[in-house]
Amino acid sequence: MKKNNICPKCGEAATLIKEKKQEEFRKEKFEITEHYYYCDKCKEEYEPDYFIDLNLNQIYNQYREKYNILFPEQIKKIREQYKLIPTKMSRILGFGDNVYRSYENGEVPSLSNAMVLKSTIDPGKFENMVKEGYAIYKDDLFSRNEYEELLKIINKQKEDKEKEKDFADFIQDKFNRATSTSGYKIFNLNKYAYMVVYFLENYGNSFKTYINKFLFYSDFLNYKSTGYSISGSEYIAMQKGPVPDFFDIYYELMKQKDVFAVEEFENENGVFECMKKNMKFNPEYFNKEELDNLENSVKFFSDLKPISKIVDISHEEKAWKDNVGTKQKIDYQKYAFEMRELK
Repeated sequence: MKKNNICPKCGEAATLIKEKKQEEFRKEKFEITEHYYYCDKCKEEYEPDYFIDLNLNQIYNQYREKYNILFPEQIKKIREQYKLIPTKMSRILGFGDNVYRSYENGEVPSLSNAMVLKSTIDPGKFENMVKEGYAIYKDDLFSRNEYEELLKIINKQKEDKEKEKDFADFIQDKFNRATSTSGYKIFNLNKYAYMVVYFLENYGNSFKTYINKFLFYSDFLNYKSTGYSISGSEYIAMQKGPVPDFFDIYYELMKQKDVFAVEEFENENGVFECMKKNMKFNPEYFNKEELDNLENSVKFFSDLKPISKIVDISHEEKAWKDNVGTKQKIDYQKYAFEMRELK
């Protein structure tokens, strides 16, 4: 959504205010960076819908992390893997008809309902819920054919769980929690790969150093405007600036999948790998806000002359200064709102 700082009352430009604040949610206090506009002429504050969402997301994300509550995209993904509509999913779990959909849309579950939701990750436990529900409600819940089809899907999920996991599965399992160091997103290797493709497609062939900075700025600036990262990647502060944790592993996986090709260049400083894309960017993995932030980031990089200046620019970020030389992951909630604007 386009940001608009025009006061709705007098039509004059208002000032963006960002301040640390303690907010209460379910009788607990959480620190957020509150965003709102202040009109000097009217002497009034106002909070557009996009700031209301951003401020609430900061609270909800911290609460979910504290109690290990599933995030909306996880809740939706679980339902979709069982090929159920929200109403059916709600009834199986013993919720009201519209409750599951509300959780997918961002409402924070109660702690008791959160425990029920987590249990659906295990197909064996979910199978028991389905059988118990069908025993009680019969055709009010499913037709016989629907019931048998669902059991087939669940059995397939159980079989898949038992299969030996490959290396990519190991990575996905390692990052199966959304936290403040992942931008409250589950790491998504597909989105990460397409972010790299987007940069190569719109900027041109490039080196890991610059692609890593593009990923960092895109993820953190998306968090700055929405309260969520794009890829779910975690970042650490290396000597040449912030980089995705395990980025060499990700690039090797992408190279094996022909996401990009590599050309080697050698100079007095050593041998460097330059990447060029092998596949086309797919926008369907991204929402409008994410695409806008990718576009803004690549424009900023394209305007840098020379691009090597991005290393020095990234060293000006507090996110890098506070964490360089440590093994700490860079916290989105702590540092994203202090990031520079890309123009």
